[in-house]
Amino acid sequence: MTATPDHPIHSQRWTGTEFVALLVAVLALATWGGSIALFGFAGLIVPALTLVGVMALVLVLISRG
Repeated sequence: MTATPDHPIHSQRWTGTEFVALLVAVLALATWGGSIALFGFAGLIVPALTLVGVMALVLVLISRG
């Protein structure tokens, strides 16, 4: 098996930005899972409904250019 620029044989290390993004995503999911375990259905639905408003705001900001 030969290495090409698109497919190196050995995987490369993550950059600091990629690692921070992964860490934030994992911690957000873990926090959401903890709230579900602690508060039940309310812990599931309240963050989800909050994210609906956040995504609506993001879409408005994107559409404004």
